[in-house]
Amino acid sequence: MFSDVHIYYHGAGAETRYTGTVEIGFFKRAPAIHTVTSDIVVRKTGSIINHSVSDSVTSAPGTYAIDFNLVATVTDTKRAQPIHENVRVVVR
Repeated sequence: MFSDVHIYYHGAGAETRYTGTVEIGFFKRAPAIHTVTSDIVVRKTGSIINHSVSDSVTSAPGTYAIDFNLVATVTDTKRAQPIHENVRVVVR
């Protein structure tokens, strides 16, 4: 079984830079945690940016996580907003 994880980066009314990592814990391949490193700039007049990851899902039932550890920084003001979210995924 395969899964797609889509991460959408939106502008915050001005040019916004996203840096950090997203860790996906339910994919089958080693290492146990698949880490996506982000360094993405969404332009003020630009479109939403999508980062997609596809891979096989582990065959081991259980509860896994997608951990978002990002910082969104408005480029012109340098105002930074940490984004720390944990999304639970159940594999059956």
